[in-house]
Amino acid sequence: MTPTPSQLKAARILLGWTRQEVSTKLGISKSRISKAEGVRLEQVGDRLVAFYTAAGVEFIDGKDPSLAARAPRASK
Repeated sequence: MTPTPSQLKAARILLGWTRQEVSTKLGISKSRISKAEGVRLEQVGDRLVAFYTAAGVEFIDGKDPSLAARAPRASK
């Protein structure tokens, strides 16, 4: 599944990160992250998907594709 721009934004919000924090952690400009969350930017979008997945976000197929992301499970 290829996440939509809305799903990329949802993943960032689920993790509680600002665009600035993602920019610093991933080395992508804040404006590129903003663009990837508005329109699909293949190169940046793929890096964000890998980054959010590594942080524990699971992108899922759902009835509302803009909200098809699941927060990381809490460690026990």
